[in-house]
Amino acid sequence: MEMKIFKFDKNSIRRLLYRSFDGELNPEEKTRLEQALEESKELKEDYNAIKEIRETLVQADDLQFSPAFPDKVLARWAGRQQMAAYSNLFSEYLARLFLKVVYLGGAAIVLLLIINILIGDVLSSEEILFTSDSVYETMLHLPLF
Repeated sequence: MEMKIFKFDKNSIRRLLYRSFDGELNPEEKTRLEQALEESKELKEDYNAIKEIRETLVQADDLQFSPAFPDKVLARWAGRQQMAAYSNLFSEYLARLFLKVVYLGGAAIVLLLIINILIGDVLSSEEILFTSDSVYETMLHLPLF
């Protein structure tokens, strides 16, 4: 029987290697894989490593979780859900706080306008906010520090 010499690229041989463990190769593919395994030391090492892993997994088919595993998973999930809820509550709190500050600022401006209208007869921007030159100079001479 005459032996065919195949040219192969790495990816196609890797696919053949992985498929070979499930027994899905036709005779030509088996020949290609055997030839590649003989020629490549790296491929042979990979084949042996995969074979060893598969054998280990077959022997360890009795893997079972502890009885408390579902409860632990659910507890961890509930903890993360609770942290996410706290995060949402905090952002909602900040939004409500900002809204209160806006309302208080608006009320303060309206109050200043009313006071200025009642006290003075001129409605300039400096006098509305009590920032006229005389008030500014007085504040400069205050011993704040």
